[in-house]
Amino acid sequence: MVFRSYAGDTPIPSPEVFESCSKLESVVLPETMTVLPEKIFAGCTALKEVALPPGLEVIQKDAFTSCKGLQKLVLPETLHTIEDALNGTGLVELVFPKSVKEFRCRLYSCPNLEMVRLPDSLEELEEGLFYNPNSRGSQMKLRSVNLPASLKKVSATAFYKLSSLTEVLIPETLTQVEFDGKLEPDPNHPYGGLLTQTWAFLGTSLPLATQARLKKMGYYGSFR
Repeated sequence: MVFRSYAGDTPIPSPEVFESCSKLESVVLPETMTVLPEKIFAGCTALKEVALPPGLEVIQKDAFTSCKGLQKLVLPETLHTIEDALNGTGLVELVFPKSVKEFRCRLYSCPNLEMVRLPDSLEELEEGLFYNPNSRGSQMKLRSVNLPASLKKVSATAFYKLSSLTEVLIPETLTQVEFDGKLEPDPNHPYGGLLTQTWAFLGTSLPLATQARLKKMGYYGSFR
C-alpha cells in the first residue's frame, strides 16, 4: 500500500495516524509539513521508503519505531531537531545533516546500521547512543562512524564491544576530547574509594593509526 499527499493538501493532523499499518510500504508526505508527529509510523513493519518533505524541521519521538523494513531515510537539510525516533528500524546507513542542533537518538537498537555520520553540532557521545547499557554486548553491525568537530565529551562505554567498528573519522580540528570514566569499587583503597576507567573503544577493531590518534586526543583506555 502507498500513501501519497501533495503540496496544498491539508497536513496530516495528528500523531499515530499510520501507527501499526503493517501493509504500508511507501509514503510521500505533503511539502507543507514541518513536524513529523510522535508515533506516526510506529509499527509499520513493511514500510520501505518515506519521502520526507524538504522543509521538515522536527522529527518527534518514536516516529519510526519498529519500522523493521525501513532501510533508507534521507533527512532534509532543514531538520534541526530529531528525538528518539529510530528505535528498531532496519536502516543500513544514516546521515544527519549539518542543520541538526537537537539530537536525542538511541541507535543501538538498529541492528543493521553499518554507517553513521553524526551532526556537526553534537558535543557529547552519550551512553545509549551505540551501546545498550542493559546488554552484555552489542548486536550492531556498525563499521564506520565520525567524531563531530564540535565533540567535547565521550561517555565511558560509547562504542563498548562494537567489534564490527573498523573506521572512526576524526577531523583535523579535533585535537582533544574529555573521555568519561566508569566508576568501580576499589577494594585496595583505604577509604573504599573508586577507580576511574574508560571502556569507550574496548572491543573495537580500529586500525593502529586510529588508536594512536585517539590516545593523543586523551583516550586512556584499552582497545582489546
